[in-house]
Amino acid sequence: HDLMTLSGGEKQKVALAAILAADSDYLLLDEPFANVDPQSRLQLIHLIKDYQKQGKTILIADHDWSGYADVIDDIFVMSDGQLHVANAEESHHILSQLPIAPEIHTKLPAAQPGDLDLKQVSLSNGDRLLLNETSLSFPTAKRTLITGPNGVGKSTLFSALVKLYPYGGKISYQGQDIAKRRIAQHVHQVALIFQNAEQQFIAMTMAEELKQAQATSHFAKQWSDDVITSTLQRLNLTHVRDHIVYQLSGGQQKKLQVLLMLITGTPVLLFDEPLAGLDAESQKQLLDLIAEVTDKQSQTVIMISHQLHAVTDWFDYHLEFEQQHLTFQGDAS
Repeated sequence: HDLMTLSGGEKQKVALAAILAADSDYLLLDEPFANVDPQSRLQLIHLIKDYQKQGKTILIADHDWSGYADVIDDIFVMSDGQLHVANAEESHHILSQLPIAPEIHTKLPAAQPGDLDLKQVSLSNGDRLLLNETSLSFPTAKRTLITGPNGVGKSTLFSALVKLYPYGGKISYQGQDIAKRRIAQHVHQVALIFQNAEQQFIAMTMAEELKQAQATSHFAKQWSDDVITSTLQRLNLTHVRDHIVYQLSGGQQKKLQVLLMLITGTPVLLFDEPLAGLDAESQKQLLDLIAEVTDKQSQTVIMISHQLHAVTDWFDYHLEFEQQHLTFQGDAS
């Protein structure tokens, strides 16, 4: 397979395999599982543990501590410019903060049309069928989570929803077949927030990006300079407002990307792994902001995420993408 056709999680697996094949004595892994599904994450953690047993030294920088409890030897904590080894009490506190197997609490949606509807939709990647004649509606002005294994077709589905990937069947937005809509018109209604934040940027500095978002906003009156300034403070971005976007840290880029899309105010937002690589505090900051703004602006949120511990009670609905089908999960309403 061409590497460019792989999902984000599959690319991370390939990168890890290449590093292990090099048989180095020291491995430095920076957020190696950020885009990997939970089951694969556990498999890879134990694979790395087996590698360590061969006499290798492994250092992992990670904001997500799930799956590490039984395999790590030491925890190093960096704060206020200092690095120290966590003592037993601190280590226990760190590892006890996340549930081992988080559960998503959602209800089944009522059977009614939404703004975005699929009718007998199929997706393929070459000869491989990803989605098989699936029909469903995404509930309007609600938050829907999509989960599933790496490579199952989640990001491909998002690309199809914004006319960037071919599909079979019919996709409709507000009753209109999107195949008959001009893409320039369609993306003003249905916006894709990419996994890689840098792909979303069109200006050089954060300040320029914010001005551009204000100029194209569906809710321009709500996004005054004062509101944006207070939101930057909330996201701990004030001090980098005039920085070049490509010099920001990965977490800062992700926060800016999400803020820009919220300012733009597109009726439907497709978030592809917006929480990957963020620490718990930053995840909460973004989730709180997304919920607050999209509720106020009556936007529909559809999100792909593997960071399930952060979103157990955040979504209205949950779709599982597995074995070529999308199925709503949860209790009857």
